Amino acid sequence: SCPSYLGPWSEKVWIPRSDSCYYAVFWEGMPDLNYENPEVVTEMNDVARFWLEDVGVDGFRLDGLKHIIEDVTQQENTDATHAWARNFQATVSAINPDDIVVGEVWSTSFTSSTYVPDVNLVFEFDLAAALMQSAQSSNPLAVRSMQDRIGDLYPPGEYATFLTNHDQNRVMSTLRDVDKAEVAADLLLMLPGVPFIYYGEEIGMQGAKPDERIRTPMQWTADARSAGFTTGTAWEVPQRDTDTVNVADESADPDSLLNQYRALIHLRSDHPALAQGDFTRVESVSHKVYSFLRSSGAETLLLIVNLTDQPITDYALSVEDAGLISTTASAVFGAENVTSPQISSGGFSNYLPVPELPPQSLIVIQFSE
Repeated sequence: SCPSYLGPWSEKVWIPRSDSCYYAVFWEGMPDLNYENPEVVTEMNDVARFWLEDVGVDGFRLDGLKHIIEDVTQQENTDATHAWARNFQATVSAINPDDIVVGEVWSTSFTSSTYVPDVNLVFEFDLAAALMQSAQSSNPLAVRSMQDRIGDLYPPGEYATFLTNHDQNRVMSTLRDVDKAEVAADLLLMLPGVPFIYYGEEIGMQGAKPDERIRTPMQWTADARSAGFTTGTAWEVPQRDTDTVNVADESADPDSLLNQYRALIHLRSDHPALAQGDFTRVESVSHKVYSFLRSSGAETLLLIVNLTDQPITDYALSVEDAGLISTTASAVFGAENVTSPQISSGGFSNYLPVPELPPQSLIVIQFSE
């Protein structure tokens, strides 16, 4: 007979078949591979080699990584799973050191962080929830607290950031506001980590459970039948807002969510301090403002996010011992002219680079000697 114990969510995991059983932690139609069998490991490593060398992909996302190898009733985060992850990462890196392995470990930061450096990155679910919460509430407390926590858990920047994924209700279906979605994008793309964007997020696609409605065709055009995704019949009917939420229309609108995402991505690509720099929190007298420094080599950027739908004038910024010296400030994004701070003991206090922070805005300032 099959083992009687249940799975992590009290689901049936041992499925009878003829005179034997097989293990399936997610669904009986998706049996788990037995990674304790060396032949299975060898075969899957060869599958990885095919995709990396013959096809030319740049890496892999490991779904449900914490469930790879169970130890009887311990069905997640086993020592054997960590060992397998290290072996797989070594296999990929031996083929191409620049290829990336990112693990999906849907757990708290305390658990998911234990998989780095077994693999290059893991998705940071607690931070994702905090980003969404702060954007929704117009209050930086959630993301500020979580950013401080994960800074102590991971090697600098070695985690994957995101807002929502293919198993969660989409950003726009949760926030229901384009301006809040822009704030979420500002936080996602300006903070440390390696950002991932779920397709359609950049144009504000909607989608809520069941899963099929989260995974509808990408809305390229206003075509209600196929959304420009195919000349045939799409696997799922597009969302009803295709006529206004699509790449073609938003590309032509300089103030669209899509063009905000594009500007932020270019900004991140153009500045090493954003792509890979250190993070230092900057205090503000306003509890609605989130501000921080990103630094890499000779480049230091100050980022200021007003999360509210109101302009803010009382937001004076302060930071102690941030390694700053005599500094000239120049606007990089979101402002035309900014004043320079008075530096004392490597930091500044009561700094107001602009008289007013516009509603739900991002300002990026570059410091130079």
